[in-house]
Amino acid sequence: MRDLGSIQSPQNAFLLNLGLETLHLRMPRHCANAQKVAEYLKGNGQVAWVNYCGLKGDKYYDLGQKYLPNGSCGVLSFGLKGGRDVSIRFMDNLKLAAIVTHVADARTSVLHPASHTHRQLTDEQLIEAGVAPDLIRFRSASRMRRISSPISNRPCRNRGLSGFTNGLRCGILRNAASLFV
Repeated sequence: MRDLGSIQSPQNAFLLNLGLETLHLRMPRHCANAQKVAEYLKGNGQVAWVNYCGLKGDKYYDLGQKYLPNGSCGVLSFGLKGGRDVSIRFMDNLKLAAIVTHVADARTSVLHPASHTHRQLTDEQLIEAGVAPDLIRFRSASRMRRISSPISNRPCRNRGLSGFTNGLRCGILRNAASLFV
């Protein structure tokens, strides 16, 4: 209630209710989309790690299956090989996903806490706070279409970045973001 206060205005109540009316339709799609993105990231050699309780082998997989049998959620986190600097470059070059500090949205959104909400902290302070310097939080959108091709290795226009960033940024965000219409 931090952002709403103790009593909602009529407009805020209307908007909240509007979102709640379709929540049961959107959640299965968010879960399915996040599952596909998590599986895609898990198989990508440029990704260091993926946390999503819907992935077999995840430390929370068994709990996810027990308590969330119909799907977990639309949010996952992952880290890129190369650490904080590579993650910052990745975020700086996003074109198709919204960079936001919250995950309560119907659109695809991404956040790198080390360069946004926690940017004042050193890597050591981030780790002490439980935030990996390479952590990227991803929120899947509810609308999706099929990926027609694997990750693209074509360089992105006017970016001049090396193979990793071209392959991952362009591929995942050209193809993974093309998942979401």
